Amino acid sequence: MSDIKHVLKSKMPEVIEKVLGIKPKTLKISKLDGIGNENYSLMVPIGRGKWGKFSIKIYSGSGNEAKRKLLKEVSLFRLLRRRGIGTPEVLYADIEGRLFGRPFILKRWIDAVNSEKLLDRDETRYRCLSTLADVLANMHSVPLEDVDEKLLSIPQSEYDYVKNQIFLLNYLSKIARLDITLLLSWLKERAPPAERYTLVHGDYSPENVLMDQHMRAYLIDLESVEVGDPVCDLGYAYHFLKMRECMNKRLKGLANSFIALYERRFAVDADVLDYYKVLNALKLLLFFNYMRKNLFFIKKFTVLYPIAFLFFLRPAIKYLKEFVASRVPKALTIIGRI
Repeated sequence: MSDIKHVLKSKMPEVIEKVLGIKPKTLKISKLDGIGNENYSLMVPIGRGKWGKFSIKIYSGSGNEAKRKLLKEVSLFRLLRRRGIGTPEVLYADIEGRLFGRPFILKRWIDAVNSEKLLDRDETRYRCLSTLADVLANMHSVPLEDVDEKLLSIPQSEYDYVKNQIFLLNYLSKIARLDITLLLSWLKERAPPAERYTLVHGDYSPENVLMDQHMRAYLIDLESVEVGDPVCDLGYAYHFLKMRECMNKRLKGLANSFIALYERRFAVDADVLDYYKVLNALKLLLFFNYMRKNLFFIKKFTVLYPIAFLFFLRPAIKYLKEFVASRVPKALTIIGRI
């Protein structure tokens, strides 16, 4: 048994007693796959042969960084739930990490499936895609006055957000040791002003949205949320849907249909959307390239990495390279090394 699972088994009964009023003699704990923070499923006997299911999320990073991530995510879970958007119910939060040295939250388990699975089924595809578009539009409708500015800063000018995104790309390129100066110049010259600022998910893809048997959606990971240009979320989600199209020819048109469904709620400038498609393609290229080059690191988090590389990463990188090359002249001379 790993050290963290041993600590969880010894310390979690104390938390369960506070939350449920029972002190279980036994617990079933399993590590969940994922990169970054550690996540576990927790089974608790609640009487008469029944078990309650919960999930534990342990935040990574330095003490203050992990604490801030927890506060931000819990605040957003509660804000979005008040606005009718499904999120996990947080039952307990150890902000200071007093129980075992790292901040964590205990959540009620959501009995739902990854929305990717519903997109693959003919009978649920359209309703799932429509729900994905509606949930994102609902998130983009949350009034910024409801946002805690201590946890999320609001850009002061119409160019602040896009400038920060370009700065992030530059930072990622240095980690990747890849000179993308030409591409950064292309982005700077064409940077669009934001028509409006909203909550931006920052990592909106089908794998980050769960759906239950009634097609109710739940946003499960809000660590990347910030205030920014909502069109950036569309550009990001577009690529994940296009990559699914590349892997399953029956899904042709999925990404464009998603954009069209979103536009039932909000008009989207085609040029701005195309800009953010390029920006997010570069961001994903740099991230996927990092994953590919750090096989040992990734394997510590998921045993599925070799399969993920063969069936997702390799075609994803190929698609993203082709997309950027189709938009930016001479881009292939730079990203061809990825």
